[in-house]
Amino acid sequence: MESKSPVLEKEIVLTDYECDLNRRVTPGSLLRLTQQISTDHCDSWGVTAERYAETGTAFLMAKVSLRITGDMQIGDCLRLVTRPAAPRRAIFCRYTEFFDQAGRSAASVDARWILVDRDTHRILRHPPEALGFPDMPESVPTHDFAVRRAPSPEPAGTA
Repeated sequence: MESKSPVLEKEIVLTDYECDLNRRVTPGSLLRLTQQISTDHCDSWGVTAERYAETGTAFLMAKVSLRITGDMQIGDCLRLVTRPAAPRRAIFCRYTEFFDQAGRSAASVDARWILVDRDTHRILRHPPEALGFPDMPESVPTHDFAVRRAPSPEPAGTA
């Protein structure tokens, strides 16, 4: 069943294989869960692996930022909310947030993707109409990707 909703929500319970020896969720698990809900969202639109194969396209990760602001442990029930933005200069932004049982944000992921032609290996500035993307909002929340320099760097040592 296809749904063209610009937002997808899902509830999960953290299991032991998603957590470390201290029973806390690992960054890798949060990124895997982000990828899964993103794929589920595209699937709900009918944009499946078969549709990518038909159009000769693929998404590649350009940048990703993960912020962890809460403590998530084995057995915690989390609500995941993912929402994409319309492409801007060939970059597709998708923002995914993890909420704890009290409704507080516990983590967020800002992922930037590019759509490419699998045969020519070129970036596609406009997705093929056959992909069937729905209308998406112009923007979503984002993380700051800027790399800042230290105000006055000091030598760390000499050889």
